[in-house]
Amino acid sequence: MPVLEPYGVPPRVFAEQLDCLQRFGFRFVSAEEALRSLEGDGELPRRAVLVTFDDCYDDLLYAALPILEERGIPAVAFAVSGRVGDSNAWDEAIGAPRLALLDTAGLQELSRRGVEIGSHSRSHYRLATLSDSEIDQEIIGSLADLEAAGLARPRLLAYPYGNYDERVTTATARAGLRAAFTTYPGHVGRRSLRHQLPRIEILRHDVGLRFLLKVAMGSQWLARRRRVTAALGLSGLRAHVRGRT
Repeated sequence: MPVLEPYGVPPRVFAEQLDCLQRFGFRFVSAEEALRSLEGDGELPRRAVLVTFDDCYDDLLYAALPILEERGIPAVAFAVSGRVGDSNAWDEAIGAPRLALLDTAGLQELSRRGVEIGSHSRSHYRLATLSDSEIDQEIIGSLADLEAAGLARPRLLAYPYGNYDERVTTATARAGLRAAFTTYPGHVGRRSLRHQLPRIEILRHDVGLRFLLKVAMGSQWLARRRRVTAALGLSGLRAHVRGRT
């Protein structure tokens, strides 16, 4: 099985996942709504979901965006600013195929059509393994890069590999980012730390009841898979949609 295959959700499956959530009463929210709630300036609906994408592969524009637009669903896409228009070089060491990333025009098009562009660092390094100055370069540098590309200065960040420590979260807050996402599975609640937010990673095989359980229960879904419960607060739903079946 190719290294990245589990992470490549076919467009048909992605559409079914979104439709499933809507059918069961989940409500898709924007980054602005999520941020206001996190900062105590607004209430989210029950079963709120924020859709996020890491890396910004080029088929996000032609495979995922039309599906989102058809349903009026907002999303956030996290770009690796030093690799814009290039490829996922960070995956080559594990034998992954070379995949194209969106170029500047592609990111601008996403933004124009309602997808907020966040930062996924400058180089996709494991941030907690870097020196303090290198962490700043990766975070602050990525914000400057994306702003120089004609995009709004990012206000959200996703840590590459979900890798962070106290130095990284401190640097993220110091850079003015209003929130940051990890890959730790779970739901966001009122007590969640804004620069250590959990998400629910959605994979190719997450369909049907398995998918519902995963989203509804977050980190508890395996232990409690016998019944679906209402999702509380914000579910940070993370997906990679590949433009192939």
